[in-house]
Parts: sequence; structure tokens; C-alpha cells
Amino acid sequence: MREYAEQIFADSLSKVLALGWDGWEAHSKNVAKVAEKIAKASGLDSDKAYAYGLLHDIGKSVSTPDENMTHHLTGHDLLMDLNFPEAARIAITHTFYDGQDMDHFWDILSRNKLAARTQELLEKYHPYDDYDKLIQLADNMATSTGITTIDHRFCDVLQRHLLPDPGGNLRALYTLKAYFDEKSSQNIYNLFHDEISSTIFT
Repeated sequence: MREYAEQIFADSLSKVLALGWDGWEAHSKNVAKVAEKIAKASGLDSDKAYAYGLLHDIGKSVSTPDENMTHHLTGHDLLMDLNFPEAARIAITHTFYDGQDMDHFWDILSRNKLAARTQELLEKYHPYDDYDKLIQLADNMATSTGITTIDHRFCDVLQRHLLPDPGGNLRALYTLKAYFDEKSSQNIYNLFHDEISSTIFT
């Protein structure tokens, strides 16, 4: 699974760069790193976590930055075509914390007639399992420059996207962190102490 994910990632890299996704490679690798390390500490399969983290944004290999709000669907379809249904699931679920209907996504998806299909897939994959939750968390601890805290990453996202309910989104992320704190019997930030310090303070 790990090797297959790395092959898909490598095959997609030139396409992503040609479409103008700055930072995609580093961000995806950092998500994979975070997911793998938390998985090991939490008794989950670290190879699965790594593979899912690496491919969570693979939809950007067939979407332009202007189509950012639909990359979950393009990623899902691409991974289904590549016979990787477990990773296809993550491509959808990583965007929607706890299955929430995020208004800023639905407006764009509705205009593109994609809201119904997104909802159908979310219902198919609900309730979320530990890997869905893990990649949601890892995605929000990894930037293109390093590994960081939820609030630091969230400020970065907030600057780039207009979120209608930032408080609700942030609460959902802290709920995910608390879940993995308990599952790993530690504050997960301790797993990345040096990397978080480096990312925030440099």
C-alpha cells in the first residue's frame, strides 16, 4: 500500500506542478509524516496512515487552484479509477470534519452541481473511522514549510480562505486532537516538539 501510494504520488507530481499548486508536494509529504507518527503512537497501521496522508490531496493533480473546492471529488474519482478505494474515501472525508455540511463548500459545489454527489459519498462513508479522523487532523498540522499546531495552521488557512464559521471549524479540529491525545495517551504535539518549534519560530 505504501509503495503504491508513492508511485501514484510520483506519477502525479509533474501534473500538479504544471497546474500551479505551489507547496503541494511538501504539504502532502508532511501530512503523511504526521499521520504515520500519530498512527504508530495510537496503535493504528502506520503504512496505511502514511499512504492516505500522502494521497489526500491527489485531486489537485486534475484540478486547477481555481477549482480547489472540488479537489475532494476529483481525488476520489482518480483513486477509484486506480483501484485504491480506501484512499479514495480519504480524498472525500479529509475535507469535511465529522461529516459537517460546510456552507462555503456547499455554495461552490451547488453552483457546479456537485453538492448532491458529495453528500451522497459522505453518507456512504459515515460514520468516520480512525483513519478519516487521523488524516483530517494531520492535514491541519502540516503546512508546506513544516509541522505545526492546529491554531497556527488554521490561521494560515483562514488568511487564504473565507470561512463562514471559523470557530466551529476550529472546535472540530481540537476535538480531533483530543481524540488522538487520548488514543495515544499523550499530547500528540509532544511527538513533533522540535518540528513544531522550528516551523513556528523560524
